[in-house]
Amino acid sequence: MKVSYIIPTYNRLEYLNEAINSCFKQNYNNFEIIVSDNSDNDLVKKLTDEFSDERIIYCRNSVNIGAVANWKKAIELSSGDICIILSDDDYFIDDQYTKNALEYFKDSSINLVICDCVLGKEKDVPTFLDLPLKINGREFIENFWTKNYFIPVISNFFRKSALESFEYFQDSDILYSDIELWLKMMIFGNVGYYNKPAVYYRFHKTNIVTNMNCEKLIKNSKFINNVVSYLPKKDGEVIKKHLFLNYLHFILNIYKYEYKEIKGLYFGIMKEIRIDNKFMKFYFKYIVNKIIRKIKRLFKSTITAFDK
Repeated sequence: MKVSYIIPTYNRLEYLNEAINSCFKQNYNNFEIIVSDNSDNDLVKKLTDEFSDERIIYCRNSVNIGAVANWKKAIELSSGDICIILSDDDYFIDDQYTKNALEYFKDSSINLVICDCVLGKEKDVPTFLDLPLKINGREFIENFWTKNYFIPVISNFFRKSALESFEYFQDSDILYSDIELWLKMMIFGNVGYYNKPAVYYRFHKTNIVTNMNCEKLIKNSKFINNVVSYLPKKDGEVIKKHLFLNYLHFILNIYKYEYKEIKGLYFGIMKEIRIDNKFMKFYFKYIVNKIIRKIKRLFKSTITAFDK
């Protein structure tokens, strides 16, 4: 199987070199590296030329098309059977990750392989999801953002042919489009879990998640509707409410909001994804307090590392 390492980039030359080198260090030879460049200079082109390797495919966009559109363009440029999006500020730390991850795809039901990672902040924190090596896709969706059912990093291997089953990265303003992609993969297949930290996820001031205000977080919630639209209506409504509450869990764990802001997020997201439920409105205080208690209990050991 051919692997496409997809590296969308924008003015991060100091990190990009490390990301590309980590691809070459993988113990697997049948690969290509797609570098799709949103930068406003020629420095990335000069860097890729220095590698003098025909397996690097460089493309510079005439204008900055944004992060999500750049992800999609890079995928469209790829020719691999299996793809992985490696952020330009992250890098592989397990040289065996590619070779071992491909073993999972011998099972035709698996569309996605997720991994543990090292979250790099003031102190490096490894994640340990403690999941079965194979998880039913629907089970993962139903439990998403609870206990160990979350995805720490964007750098997950996925079967490119699975993209034929759904639209992907269709909304350039949804910055959690990667999560949307993984959840859609789960609707049409199962998930493999590589239980070793394989990627270094770098924290810095320009991380996308760090720079999302309440308005963006509400608008971003559209990814929930994009996912459940591929489910039967009855199942979709149930999972929509589930993802709504767990998305709010996730937000409140990352951002330290006052009560009024939480209320605005709660009802703003309900409106954005069209949840009209009198029970959820009436018990707003009860639900929010329950969410806060769950954050302290469920996310203590792992998700709290995302508090940027």
